[in-house]
Amino acid sequence: MKIAVQMFGHMRTCQQTGPVLKQKLINIINCDVFIHTWDRMYHDSEQADCGSISQSLSSYNPVSSKVEKQNLDLTSEQYRLANKEPRRGINTHLSGLKFMLHSMIEVNALRIDYEQAHNCEYDYVVFVRPDILLTENFDINLVIKDFNFNKNTLVSFVNNPVITVVDRRINIIYMASDIFFITTPHVANKLLSNIDSFDSFYVNHPAMFPEKVYHPESSFNELVVNKGIAFRAYIFPYTIVRKDPQFNIEISLDASERYEPLNDFFAKHTRLKKYKKRLLYSLLLLILSVIVNGVLIIG
Repeated sequence: MKIAVQMFGHMRTCQQTGPVLKQKLINIINCDVFIHTWDRMYHDSEQADCGSISQSLSSYNPVSSKVEKQNLDLTSEQYRLANKEPRRGINTHLSGLKFMLHSMIEVNALRIDYEQAHNCEYDYVVFVRPDILLTENFDINLVIKDFNFNKNTLVSFVNNPVITVVDRRINIIYMASDIFFITTPHVANKLLSNIDSFDSFYVNHPAMFPEKVYHPESSFNELVVNKGIAFRAYIFPYTIVRKDPQFNIEISLDASERYEPLNDFFAKHTRLKKYKKRLLYSLLLLILSVIVNGVLIIG
């Protein structure tokens, strides 16, 4: 089995996560590593840090890598504003999402070029961000059955889902679905052919729905589905390691075998939101009115 690991995005906290990523993923599956990253360790770095980047890259011993300056065309008004304000109340900038998708596309292109130059083909492709700290050894056999059934599949290792109900539409949003996933080269090539569809899925589609329904993962999931790819969500424990540890995100659901009634699952693992603020406000006003009237009567 020939596997490519495609790392994308800022190197960020790779000094902490890198050794574990090599131990629990790269060395176990005996893969070739491809890396696309930026000339800054963090998106908000003021200066390029090519020395640290080069050292970080070499530690993974990639067969192909690319370090790029973040100079995508972000000239429209919406992107200029997005550099200052989070997207629709979510703590992720629109420009950052475009940089991330671009990095996915570029690292995938590195693997395509390598396959053509060396007349080889990989069976599976693992996409992973450098700031992922795995907490157990990666076992590809966990997901093989899905690919045996349908090669046109993408398996993502996700955080607990957010479920929203708005205008009778049930939205299941798999959090962290766009930072650690596995698929076939054919699917990766179909999904990440170019950046042209970014506005359609990350700008236009979210604008169709109420603001608080939107999460960046919604756009990625919509892109996957639109390409006719079967999306599968799996549990795998890891931590997204931030510059400030207090903002680390732990991905760790109980992975034991079980079957639960849907209502029980909602109660334990999800946030079910019904955005009916007017009803809530009316209830609060009613309570306040009762309290005020009671005070006036007593007075």
